[in-house]
Amino acid sequence: MSDQLDLKQKQFFYKKASLPNINIAWAFIEHADNTNNPCSVSLLDNVFGVYKTIQLNTSSEAVNHLVENDYKDYDMREKVATTDDITPPKQPFSSSPISIEGYWCKVIGMGERHWVVITSANNRCEVIFFMDDSCIFDKMTFFSSDQAKQALDNNGFSLYAEDEMLQKFVVAPQHPFGHRDHPSGKIYSSGKYWLQ
Repeated sequence: MSDQLDLKQKQFFYKKASLPNINIAWAFIEHADNTNNPCSVSLLDNVFGVYKTIQLNTSSEAVNHLVENDYKDYDMREKVATTDDITPPKQPFSSSPISIEGYWCKVIGMGERHWVVITSANNRCEVIFFMDDSCIFDKMTFFSSDQAKQALDNNGFSLYAEDEMLQKFVVAPQHPFGHRDHPSGKIYSSGKYWLQ
């Protein structure tokens, strides 16, 4: 499909991520041919794929940029003493990155907030729930984006980009994303805390 990003034959770099429950942050160079051609560095996670792309003048400049930011060349891991048991992202991701402008938020109380993004999946819309620490804990599927947005509105979620008060006091979760179970389980998809 034209809206999918194919990750085959990319030169991957990785580093240990600093967030809990998220072990690895990934990057790849689009034109890593060690020439003087312009190239791009893409940062990605195992959930949403590419979330940021940086344009650089040469491949060697791109490699230097990643190394300076603590990334390691994935292909070199076998040639150096390392215990990193990792596998680069394999699945095709959407070519449209997930941005903060698309976040929805619901303040639960006691300093807890639940966040949402709406993504396209198999001709449906998938609503993905995550916490302040960028860990996904639940998902729901809807027939359309409009249906998903209406359901979120009915359940007390608001679009973060339109809530100036929330933006003053709450910093939105950042990439990379990971997964972690919520202490109360699948609270939304189970219907426990979801109004139809």
